[in-house]
Amino acid sequence: NCPLPSAFDCAYGYLLGHTAGALACERRNFYVASCASMHLSPKEWEPCAVPFSSLYPGHQESTKGPCPSRSIVKIGRLLRPNLMEVYRHFREEWVECNVFKSPGPMQFSNGGDVGPLSDRPFTLLAEYLSIDELKQLIQPVVQLPAPLTISHDPFVVRDVRVAENLGALERKRLEYVPAFPGCLRGHVMAQDDELAPHACDNIEELAASLPQTHANMCALRLVAATEAVHDENEAMSPQPDSPKTRVSPKMLSGLTVGIVFASNQVPGYHPAVAGLFDYLSSLDPPAKLVGFLSGYEGLLRDEHAEITKEMVDQYRNLGGQDMLCQFGDPATLAFKDHMQAAIKTIARHELDGLVMVGNLVNQVDTAFLAEACAAEKLGTKVIGVPVSLDCNFPFVQQTIGYDTVARTLSHLVGGIGKVAESSGNMWIFVRTMGDAWSHLAVQCTLQTHVHMVLLSGSQLLGQYLANIVKCLCDLIVKRHEAGHNHGVIMLPVGFVNDILELRLLFAEL
Repeated sequence: NCPLPSAFDCAYGYLLGHTAGALACERRNFYVASCASMHLSPKEWEPCAVPFSSLYPGHQESTKGPCPSRSIVKIGRLLRPNLMEVYRHFREEWVECNVFKSPGPMQFSNGGDVGPLSDRPFTLLAEYLSIDELKQLIQPVVQLPAPLTISHDPFVVRDVRVAENLGALERKRLEYVPAFPGCLRGHVMAQDDELAPHACDNIEELAASLPQTHANMCALRLVAATEAVHDENEAMSPQPDSPKTRVSPKMLSGLTVGIVFASNQVPGYHPAVAGLFDYLSSLDPPAKLVGFLSGYEGLLRDEHAEITKEMVDQYRNLGGQDMLCQFGDPATLAFKDHMQAAIKTIARHELDGLVMVGNLVNQVDTAFLAEACAAEKLGTKVIGVPVSLDCNFPFVQQTIGYDTVARTLSHLVGGIGKVAESSGNMWIFVRTMGDAWSHLAVQCTLQTHVHMVLLSGSQLLGQYLANIVKCLCDLIVKRHEAGHNHGVIMLPVGFVNDILELRLLFAEL
């Protein structure tokens, strides 16, 4: 789950970090940072935001009275139909032929060189270099700086990265500057969009659960201040003195913004932090960014560290969650005392904004945290940044991490296809991450041309095991008649929950 982020995820995470910073400075609450027009060049992407209320579908049956947090469904929508149509178009063709395709390694250069000496096989270098030279090549810096002790109870430390000990690609990644829209380089204003998206089929339940914030139903579009000035339908806004400096008219003093890694590892966390930090640093006066360590635990116990340029530069465009430590327990803000502790921490730091980087499940907590801040009359504006391996946020075109993981898995699956083809008599089942209607499984299937992907037929109805077996047998027979006794079949981890017999078994356990 934690390779180096792809160029796409670096650019996207960096943009959403800027977007989250702009939303916090614009004093917008109850929104998830997003982006539109992502089929275009990154310089033409359109930063925007959608309200938390747009993300969560309601229940089929309405309930009376206030809706507790656990009743909000923490799942994404079904598979996007256009992807399924594309797969159906190629499915029969791939049954009768072998057209395996591997997208190749995710990271590569255009020069065609094999890379520096440190990238060559050590078995080769051992023929030419001495032991000391090999040691120096493998780890240039032997004396490592001591880890930073963040907390003694519980004991939390954070390692200090040494750039000289990083791989050549990682060092290049530290210097990489993602492309992003020009409008985010100057003063940005948030405008209400005509679109009012929502996935909830019972607005009354939503209003009962989030009485303070549910009224934020309109999406937002972030535009340059110069655009907003010339818009007759928007209020006039003063021009900044310099196009290179963002001066918010609402800031009388420096802002303080917090950030929390609210879910497990996904490639792209560090680019999001870098984007947020760079945006806040460009304000006049610069804003302060506070990172809460170990996810929710740091927020509840007030274990934090101020994020500096030196810290950000150690992790730019790299994978993992090292900057703010690994996400740990609790995995969700499920209890009242959790929410109260989080509110105390927020009030203690007098945060003007709080950015929660997390998946769809954890954005439910973010929504209720925004509600709690509003109920306590705090000035903190809560912003979500979407990360997910399965791209399952409604009304959000992409999630951070999805592209990186899909490319990494597709590279591996493409190689597995060649193994099956070379054997001539081997059927290989590849299990991937994701729900029963996984976008990730379909993406890998379309990239690698495997012969079948098992997906959910319906979120409610499910499938009988006998029908699934019949489908697999029909595929094997068709391949045999075409002269091929091998193949590759993909299925997401969550597919077992779509099998009716297993649903009954799980219900009895």
